[in-house]
Amino acid sequence: MELQEAVKALSNVSGTTFSVDTKAELDADLAYGEGVIALVWQDDDSDNDGYWRKLGASGSGSWVWRAPLPSGIIWGVDSGAGTANAISVITRGRVSGYALIGFRLFESTTSEPATVAFNGGAALTIKTNQGTNASALSVGMWVFGIIDEDDDSFRLLIDEDISELIAQAESARDAANEARVAAEEAASAAAASVVGAVKYNQSQSLTISEQQQVITNIGLTTPSILRLIGLPFVTLDMFSGGVSASASANLTALTSAIAEKKKVEVRRGVYQMNGATFTVTDPEDIVIIGEGRNTSLFSYPTAGDTGLIFNYSMASLENWWGDACTFRVENLGFRGNGAASKGLTVQQLSSTGNIRLERVLKNLSFAGRASGEYLGTGLVTTNASYLTMDGIFYRGDGTNGTAYSLNGQLDSLDNSIARLYASECATGINVSGKIEGLTISDSRLVNLANGIFVSPYLAAGENVQPWVSISNSHIAARSRGIYATDIAQLQATSNLIYLVSGSSDAIGIDLLRTEAYGIGYGLHQIIGNQVFNQQGAVGTTIGIRFESSTSTGQDHSVCDGNIVANLNIGIQTYATSNQISGQNRATGCTTALNDNGSNTNLTVLTS
Repeated sequence: MELQEAVKALSNVSGTTFSVDTKAELDADLAYGEGVIALVWQDDDSDNDGYWRKLGASGSGSWVWRAPLPSGIIWGVDSGAGTANAISVITRGRVSGYALIGFRLFESTTSEPATVAFNGGAALTIKTNQGTNASALSVGMWVFGIIDEDDDSFRLLIDEDISELIAQAESARDAANEARVAAEEAASAAAASVVGAVKYNQSQSLTISEQQQVITNIGLTTPSILRLIGLPFVTLDMFSGGVSASASANLTALTSAIAEKKKVEVRRGVYQMNGATFTVTDPEDIVIIGEGRNTSLFSYPTAGDTGLIFNYSMASLENWWGDACTFRVENLGFRGNGAASKGLTVQQLSSTGNIRLERVLKNLSFAGRASGEYLGTGLVTTNASYLTMDGIFYRGDGTNGTAYSLNGQLDSLDNSIARLYASECATGINVSGKIEGLTISDSRLVNLANGIFVSPYLAAGENVQPWVSISNSHIAARSRGIYATDIAQLQATSNLIYLVSGSSDAIGIDLLRTEAYGIGYGLHQIIGNQVFNQQGAVGTTIGIRFESSTSTGQDHSVCDGNIVANLNIGIQTYATSNQISGQNRATGCTTALNDNGSNTNLTVLTS
C-alpha cells in the first residue's frame, strides 16, 4: 500500500498523469488530450481500479483501461473473530485479484471447505493451487494466496502444513517399499511448495525477524527437510545454532553444517563459538560465507581460545592437485582475547607435502571482543601454498597482537595477500615458516611496532629462502617498517613508510644476512620507496639498511629511486654488503649515505 500511495502522490503533480477515486469521476471529465494517463484507486468495483488512457481530443472521446495498479503483498490479521472454518481477516489496505495476501492462521481448520472473508466482505472458499478444497491448515502457519474472482475463491500458494506432510512422508518411507515410494512422491510435492515459499519470502521487503519467522513457520529449520529439498546451502540455524545459542551449541551446529558438504551461510549477528579443530582426511569442499566482516561474527567467549582450525591430513596432499577441492572463508569476523588466542588457522602438519588446493580467504576481520582486548593472532597459515588472501582487517589493543602469521617447516609456495589493514598492534605480517614466494600488496599497516617481519625457517644445510615481493603499501611503524632476514630476493617497490612517535633506532627497510651464501643470491630490488621520520622517532633512525654478519653480503642488488627524509642516516651499507647500485634522494638527513660496502655504485642526491 505504501507503494500505491507513493505512486498516487507522484501522479497528482504530473502534467500528463492524474488520479481519481472512482471510474465515475473519470467518465465525467473528458477535458484531457489524447494519451493522458489517469489512475483509479478505490472504485466500488475493483475491476475499475488501474491505469486508464484517454482516447480522443479534449472534451470528447473516452477512457480505456490499460493496466492494474502496482501492489506489493497485503498483510492481514486473523484475530479469531471468525470461526475455525469461516475465517475473518482484516487487512491494512483493500484487497483485489491483483494483490498477494498473507496472514497467520489463528486456529486450525477442522473440515472442508473452509472460507475466508477480508474486511467484512464476501466469504471466499479456500482452495489449493489445483483448485481443490484446502485441508490440513494448522494453527500458526502462514497462509499466502490471491483472490480468484472467476470462482470467488482464495487460491493458496502453499497448499498445506509442510511439517505435517514431512512427518507423514517419513513414517510412510520407513514402513515398506511400496509405502516408501508413495512417501517420496509426497515429499517431492511438499518440497516444491517449500521452495516456492522460500523464493517468495526472499522476494518480499520483510524485516530479518519476519523472514526468520516465515522460515520457521514453513518448517525449513527442521534438518530432515534438507534431505528433501536439496538446497545449495545450509545455515547454523538449521542445526539449532543461532545468535541466541550457546558457544557449544553453535560449534555443534557448525560441525553438522560442514558435514553436509554444502556452502555454509552465516547470517547477520554475533554467534558465540567455541574453538575446535576440523580434521579433513579426504578431498572435499569447505565454504563458509557470512554477510560481512563486521556483520556476521564468531566470538570466542573463553580467553586464549585458539579458534577454528582446519587441519588437512591425508597420505599425499599432492594427489589433490587438479581436483575440485576448495577452502573458502569470506565475509566473516572473528573476535577473541589473549596472547594465545587465534581467529582462524589453516594448516597441514604431516611431512608428506603442503596443501595444494583452491584456498580463498576474503573480507575477514579480527579483533578483541571489547575495548582493551585483542586476538593474539588473527589469521594463521601453516605449510599452505597458493593461498589467496584479500581484504583482511585486524586491530589490536594498541600494543599487542599479530594480524597474519605464516608458519611451518614445509614449503609455503606462492601465497599472496592484498589489502591487509592492520593497526594498533605489534606486527602486521610475521613470516617464520619456510617459504618459496610471497606477494604482499596494497596493504595499510599503521601504528604498530613492525609492519612486515620476515625471518623464514631454514632447514639443515639451507642458507636462504627465495623471494618476497612487497609493493604499494603504507606502513607506519615504531621499530621496523620492513624487516627481512635470509631472503635471496626481496622486491620492495613503491612503498610509503613512516617512522612514528615511540620509535627508537627505527629503520624503514632493513635487510639482514645471517648465513654465508654465494655471490649472485642477493638480488634485491629496493625501488621507488619513501621513508620518513614522520612523528619524532628518536635514536639512530635509518631509511634503508643493507646489513650482513657474513663474509659475503647483499650482492648485485639495486637500490634506486628511493626518497629518505628527516633521518640520522638515509641509506647505509655494511662492509660485507657489496655490488649495490642506484641513484636515490635524501632531504633533512644528518648523513645521506653511509656506504661501507665495496664495488658499489650507489649515490644519494641531497637537497
